[in-house]
Amino acid sequence: MSNATEAEPILDAAQKICDPHHHLMDNEWARYRLEDLLADLQRGHRVVSTIYVEAGAPYRSEGVESLRPVGEVEYVRGLDAPECVMAGIVAFADLRLGSNIEAVLEAQETAARGRLCGIRFMTAWDPHPELNFLSYRPTPGLLRDSTVLRAIKHIGRRELPLDCWMYAHQLGDLLAAARALPDQIFVLDHMGTPLVAAPYAGRLEQVFAEWRQRMSELAGCSNVRLKIGGLALKIQGAPWRRGTWPDSEEIAAFWREHVLWCIEQFGANRCMFESNFPIDRLVVRYVSLWNAYKRIVAGCSPDERDQLFHGTAHRTYLST
Repeated sequence: MSNATEAEPILDAAQKICDPHHHLMDNEWARYRLEDLLADLQRGHRVVSTIYVEAGAPYRSEGVESLRPVGEVEYVRGLDAPECVMAGIVAFADLRLGSNIEAVLEAQETAARGRLCGIRFMTAWDPHPELNFLSYRPTPGLLRDSTVLRAIKHIGRRELPLDCWMYAHQLGDLLAAARALPDQIFVLDHMGTPLVAAPYAGRLEQVFAEWRQRMSELAGCSNVRLKIGGLALKIQGAPWRRGTWPDSEEIAAFWREHVLWCIEQFGANRCMFESNFPIDRLVVRYVSLWNAYKRIVAGCSPDERDQLFHGTAHRTYLST
């Protein structure tokens, strides 16, 4: 296994990129502040815009519980970032509030000052305790719950997409919600996260076969878009350990078949590449990750590549 550095040359440097999924963090698990993001954006890939996606901090420390996540948007908007950096913000709102979510949406919109471009509420849940680490403890079947569906309708009235992160065995929940609310745009994060960790370890072939079946059904919903990323996540099969820094050829070789299959199912105009930094940064370098994506889709047409790297993301989050 190689030990890639930032010396890896940039492939197709002219390719325009909108990164639709990154965070800022500063904790014991991952540190990625604005200066780190800006440094990555200057490494040679042509990233013309980015979308900030909620990461659970920093929240307000007091006040109404449901409004505390507004603190994260206030923090992001208070940073001295170029206009194209975090040009859109995907904020948190608890869908379990039902119609009471309206007050949260209003507050997030005010705090974002014109940059609110989506809402995310993660529903990742599994019977195995190692795979349940979200602080607000989602329960099974949330996207089928009538209260949650009412909340999503409020999001739809504001013409905001809903980002969803869940495990592959939960994709039927998203399928049900997408069919129930055909006018709502849903964005599935991290390729649907086929699980090969904890009790699923050693079942790679079976897990990906079941994932493909569920993803194929979901691809039939025209209101679902797909973020292709999270490729460094061990829970979905990445073979690299933290700090090993695989090069773009290794990353592309491992994921090519699955990524191209996703693009074939959903179409390039409904897929978008994401960095998922700093989560993927724990394992891969910024230059290597985007190079890997470019290697994987080298055989696609110029229009398809433009959709995958920029068009789908820009249309989903930044088109007015």
